[in-house]
Amino acid sequence: MVVVLLDIDGTLLTAGGAGRAALVAAMRQELGPDIPEAKVEIAGRTDRGILGDLLVAYELPVDEENFLRLLQMYLDHLPAELERATGHVLPGVPELLSELAEMDEAYLGLLTGNVAVAARAKLAHYQIHTPFLFGGYGDDHADRGDVAAAAIADAERHLGREVSPKNVVVIGDTRNDIRCARAVGAAAVAVETGLASPEELRDEGADLQVENFKDPAPVLAFIRERNG
Repeated sequence: MVVVLLDIDGTLLTAGGAGRAALVAAMRQELGPDIPEAKVEIAGRTDRGILGDLLVAYELPVDEENFLRLLQMYLDHLPAELERATGHVLPGVPELLSELAEMDEAYLGLLTGNVAVAARAKLAHYQIHTPFLFGGYGDDHADRGDVAAAAIADAERHLGREVSPKNVVVIGDTRNDIRCARAVGAAAVAVETGLASPEELRDEGADLQVENFKDPAPVLAFIRERNG
């Protein structure tokens, strides 16, 4: 058995800046149309962590009520921003997902900083209909390592058995994807289709690093090695 946990943004697709645009729209709805855009790091982070930093940047109380209100504003703006953006599914992703879906004893899930509603919205917009069976999302945790642990726990609930970290592969495009894999003892596959440079990913030390998924063979072979 092998559990494969995939990131979304920069790994499966690029949303063309729709997420950032929806965040900006949410903050301007809250504080007025003329507020400057706060410089908050987004890549590889969770929605909970990003929104928390935005609350701090705009000197708003950091509490659950404000988080949930701003999150709902963000989710309200996201569909329109997805329509406006020029995003796309990344090269080789449909073929990779198709191969993984047919691999014996391979179970696919998500490990993303998106809250679950945003994750579903992005996948639906770009017509990625792979049946991800479980996942970890940015709803409840700011730290991506905690999201990884939640994804594995959800996999165990779905599969009805314990999942050993040696049988888990995390696939993502940022240093945080590699770090969260390490945090739970999983293997890390890095793909150079996001905002991180190849050198940044290499310095973080993924178990496998590929330029993209146009040739899925190296990734599939790596996953098969852990299917035991």
